[in-house]
Amino acid sequence: MISWSYDWLSEFERQLKPELNLPPILPKSVELSQVRNTYSDEREYYNTYFKLLLFESWFKLYEAWKNNQRCVFQGKISDYEQKNEFNKYLIECFVPSTHIETLPKESCIVLVTFKSLGNSAIKMLGYVTKSMNRQFAATHDGEHEAYKALGVTENTGIYKFKITIYTAFKVDDINDRELISFQHLLNVRKILQQNDALMNLSKSTLSDAVLSPITSPNKFSASIPKEGMDYVTVMDQVCKRVTDQVPLLAMVHAEFSLTWERMTAVSYLIKKLQEKQPDAKVIICSKSENSLSDIAMYLKQHNPVYINTDRISDLRKYSLAKLTDKNKSIFRNTETDEAKVERMARNHVLATSDVILVLLLGLENDDCSVMKLVKEFNIACCILDEAHMCNEPESIIPLTYGIKKYVLLGNKNLLCNVSPYTITYDYNRSLLNRASL
Repeated sequence: MISWSYDWLSEFERQLKPELNLPPILPKSVELSQVRNTYSDEREYYNTYFKLLLFESWFKLYEAWKNNQRCVFQGKISDYEQKNEFNKYLIECFVPSTHIETLPKESCIVLVTFKSLGNSAIKMLGYVTKSMNRQFAATHDGEHEAYKALGVTENTGIYKFKITIYTAFKVDDINDRELISFQHLLNVRKILQQNDALMNLSKSTLSDAVLSPITSPNKFSASIPKEGMDYVTVMDQVCKRVTDQVPLLAMVHAEFSLTWERMTAVSYLIKKLQEKQPDAKVIICSKSENSLSDIAMYLKQHNPVYINTDRISDLRKYSLAKLTDKNKSIFRNTETDEAKVERMARNHVLATSDVILVLLLGLENDDCSVMKLVKEFNIACCILDEAHMCNEPESIIPLTYGIKKYVLLGNKNLLCNVSPYTITYDYNRSLLNRASL
């Protein structure tokens, strides 16, 4: 992405129908492929979805650039290193505390503007690999050029910020005496996570079922009737397949639009699983923290624990960190080492929980590794709630963490939101939709 030219963004905006004349993200000889129902191998699957993911990323970047209202920061290059095909810059700047949240963090694409020796502006995209900040120290920072550029008379609430940015293009005539500017455009952590899922699908025991769900013996499909909410028969069938000794990709079509309706069926499934396996746990994933908050409320009888960093206040009381702190007193009577107390309390919370809640596009930053949970506990299955809202690369993320029993729950007739251009290649079809045929 950082090899894309900045000029493409402005040229794209000037077109009357930009979707008809896309920038040269891929070589002209490479064509996009239509999403199909089955794939012969992982390479065909990856090549189809990687190219669509790349173009979808372009549209996200373009929209972020077009609608960008974020602050532009000025900084000084304090170090430079050429690394293989990339250029590494360490930049120092100063910002008021009110702007800390708008600073670009790791995994962000930024727009960087250098000044040339001829005093012209050179703009390019960069990728942030590291960032850190500390409070302003007058003794060390008072004469820093970037600090002086702020033009503040009061240094209270000022922070020094260091950011490492990689660019794909080397600029020989940068005037390193001049400050450079940079601004946040797009956090691509979720995009990279989807690409990792595509690349690692072959390691999953369910890869064949994903490639060719129509003929796979590990695929199971069922529909919960809308009238009467008769979910018992379907969930009994799912329970039977989950407790079998073979991998499972289950598509459960449910037209329920309300979370409590779906979670009523899920709660029944959990109870049936625990009748057969008392220590069974279920991982529930969703794209939205708000949805997970609703799920936690409706499944509170199953002691849910949320293992990502909590940002939604309603989820905080279910967070692993919060519950760990709450349970430390149980172990302080027998253990004085605080690190051991925290570890024991943490394990206790996880051991006594029936439901583990995970933000789908945040698995790799968990307080607790999902892969580790799969290895340490009896994870009966992983459920992706509202699976129709997830495109294919998003849908397969849990498979990269060793999930062997995967249940997609949602309305197979609904399509997910993607850009207008990739819709023409059916990129808005979820795995639930494709595998339910």
